[in-house]
Amino acid sequence: MKGRKWCFASLFAAVLLAPLGARADDCDRTVVDGAGKFGGDLSRVESAAQKLGNAGATVRVRTVMNNGGYANLDLYEAAEERRCQSWQAPDGGTKNTLVVFMVSFGEARGAGLYYGTQWAHKLDEQWPTVLTTQVTPRLRDGNFAGAFEAGLGEIARVVTAKPPSAAGPTTVINNNKPAANLSGLWWVLGAIVVVFFLLRSRRRERERRQAAQQKAQAVKANCATYIGQFDDASLALVEAGINKAASAASEEDARPLREKMASIRTAVNAATMEFAELQSSRNDPSVDDYAVQTYEQIAAAYDGILKKLRSANAAMDEIASGCARLEKLVGEVPGKIADAKKAIQAADERQKAVKGDGYKTPDSDRQMADALEELDNAEDQLKQKRFGQAAESAARAAALAGSSAASAAAMPVRRQQIESDIAALKTRIGGVESKIQAGRKVFEEISSTFAETCW
Repeated sequence: MKGRKWCFASLFAAVLLAPLGARADDCDRTVVDGAGKFGGDLSRVESAAQKLGNAGATVRVRTVMNNGGYANLDLYEAAEERRCQSWQAPDGGTKNTLVVFMVSFGEARGAGLYYGTQWAHKLDEQWPTVLTTQVTPRLRDGNFAGAFEAGLGEIARVVTAKPPSAAGPTTVINNNKPAANLSGLWWVLGAIVVVFFLLRSRRRERERRQAAQQKAQAVKANCATYIGQFDDASLALVEAGINKAASAASEEDARPLREKMASIRTAVNAATMEFAELQSSRNDPSVDDYAVQTYEQIAAAYDGILKKLRSANAAMDEIASGCARLEKLVGEVPGKIADAKKAIQAADERQKAVKGDGYKTPDSDRQMADALEELDNAEDQLKQKRFGQAAESAARAAALAGSSAASAAAMPVRRQQIESDIAALKTRIGGVESKIQAGRKVFEEISSTFAETCW
């Protein structure tokens, strides 16, 4: 179980001024000056920490900047405790001998003492006094090492002090001076802490509201920008590009582009109508007194419109690419058909050469017939300006011609392989015949010597 935590951020708001420092990552070091405040006086702090350690405490002294990046010092210490095994008890809780003294510098300032149950009965009431009498004045004066040295020394004195004797009444002596009445101070400190947290809570709420409002305004502005890009002139220009690309091709080639253009118009019209419907005072993110949730709802509504407009914009880019591909295809298809003819001619010459050597080429003949059929299809589709299908047919014709040539060229290779297999078979047959003759001789000897029933 962890002892009480004290975090007096408000007391230091006016006295600590320091640049941002690096967070230490060494769990087992006693003193880590992450904020870089000790300088050449680091040994003084280490010596004071060692004295407290001699009293049986597991001491960890840390300086950080802006709560180590956390919302407050309590969260930072809890994160360090989860990270550092040497700060934990065997069951995963806070080590009962742990004493962690932290001070945060920078804009988010504060101090905290965190300790295990072994010290709770001594430090719960004494720690605020240590803070106000030993630590705060020295921090205010810029004596950072001295503040830690004095605070650690006083903590060591508190935890090692013997309880008063039960034999009789005791007299508390405070440097021969009357004891001060601090009840009024505690009321002041309590009020300061309450005001601090209220102000911080309001500031965070204001920051959240401003961030949500800015996001909603940005999403709405993006919607307006996209809608402006999809005016009638811009859409007409895209359609003109489709008509230009389709003028040399068939309607079949241009149909996908026209269908995509129609879907863009539908999406833009729907998004524009939704945008217009949202143009009311209750959906205006420039209004300053809405709640965070209201700004988030406004941003979500405009974000749905923005997604449709971005999708339409991507489709516009696809149309531009499609027009460029179609124009390129119109110029390439005649060349593709010519390449297919050359491939067929080369395959035919290969067939004739192989057949001249006496080979039959049934596979090559069938592939050649298919290639010629695809070539006829490509030429017929070219006449109809169906460039997409013409390109596909020309590609298939060239591939079939290549397969036909390969099949014809494979026939002599196959013959050589067969002849090699026949020679190997003849050799094997000769070996089998010799074994048969040897077996015959043995059989004849058995049959001439023994009765058939004894074989």
